[in-house]
Amino acid sequence: MFFVFGALLLAGLPQPTNVAQAARQLLTKNGTRQLAALASLKMACRGRQRHSFRDRSPIQKALIRLHKNADPKRRAEVLAAILETAPCFSAAWMVALIEPQLSDTDPKVIAFAAEAAGRLNQPEALVPLLATLRNHRKSCAYPGLEPAWINVCVWLAYAPGAI
Repeated sequence: MFFVFGALLLAGLPQPTNVAQAARQLLTKNGTRQLAALASLKMACRGRQRHSFRDRSPIQKALIRLHKNADPKRRAEVLAAILETAPCFSAAWMVALIEPQLSDTDPKVIAFAAEAAGRLNQPEALVPLLATLRNHRKSCAYPGLEPAWINVCVWLAYAPGAI
């Protein structure tokens, strides 16, 4: 938690006061600033602006763009922070952010996406979770998996039950 607020202070990003400002803050290439903008957005969605920020297309589009342009050095962190913006969206909108991460090649990203889907605890997240579980079912059965992939298999098995 301290890291997120420290990153926010270092990056010098104010908490956004409107949707356009929130979306603009997300359009940066620097990983530290990306994380700071995501922390700032999450705080705004939990604050006074929570109703005016909820399910807003410019924010979701900026997050989808950020997913594609995440800083390669901090990619897994940035993608996890995108999913931490769940207070900004209803379940149907959030699933649109979770689905591409479930299809990722990085096991950290897949595991966190499965965890986020489980925390979302909404039926909308079940279909992409089960599809991902089906895609990884055979690989999860191999003995001697790397710990990161074991984490993926655990979350893919656990998250549908949480829903």
